[in-house]
Amino acid sequence: MDRPARLAKLQHDDSGAEMSNLQQQVDDFLELTLQHLGAAEAMAPLQVEIAQLRSVWPKTGAAIGQATPTRLPACDYLDTALALGQTGATTDLVSAIAPLSAQLQWTYSYPADGERGKDLAERIAFSQIVGRKGLVANADIHVGLTLIAPYTSYPPHAHPAVEVYLVVAGSATWQAGHAAATRQPPNAVIFHPSNVPHAMTTDAEPLLAIWTWRGDLAAPSTYLDRKRSVSGLAPRRSANWNRVAAYLAEHDRK
Repeated sequence: MDRPARLAKLQHDDSGAEMSNLQQQVDDFLELTLQHLGAAEAMAPLQVEIAQLRSVWPKTGAAIGQATPTRLPACDYLDTALALGQTGATTDLVSAIAPLSAQLQWTYSYPADGERGKDLAERIAFSQIVGRKGLVANADIHVGLTLIAPYTSYPPHAHPAVEVYLVVAGSATWQAGHAAATRQPPNAVIFHPSNVPHAMTTDAEPLLAIWTWRGDLAAPSTYLDRKRSVSGLAPRRSANWNRVAAYLAEHDRK
């Protein structure tokens, strides 16, 4: 075998080893996430949703795609969040997320909204691990991460997809529908039924959480107008809904 052929073979072997390693990392992350969700002390609606998630959860060894790694300003808080999670009930999840972090494509694609502050795009970031733009393509479920900087309000928003959050590191105040706002610590599991408005606010710590979407994966998440805070009502679709929906679908916020 001549030298160019040997080099090509070595590069191919290295690429194959890296892909195999990435696949194992994704498998570990998905297995641990499902274990934590299954162990949650959940009310009946959440138990039903976790059972639904199990039925569409990606199988071990699912094909790994080529997502382009991308960082956003909020990613400056990722190492801090991972460090916070080194102790407690979610250390295994932190250990699974850390090696994946360099492979993730982080996004923030809500349209600019001066009323809510222009810095949200620098303080909130999302990544998709399973889904149309994730490392594992899947048409039935999306699984990813949300990262929120300290002292940040993720404004009231809603989406048709049914959502479950699993807090990995940090803590935040969560509010959904008519329920009172509550502090949610690491390993807490939070359920957001379809179209129920919800919001999160961090204090001194950043928040790192795993999210799942199931159901209507095509319709985007949208912020509610300021006159309609978290009220348990479906979001009002304004006159420019189609334009906003098309923008968010193109940029695939989650």
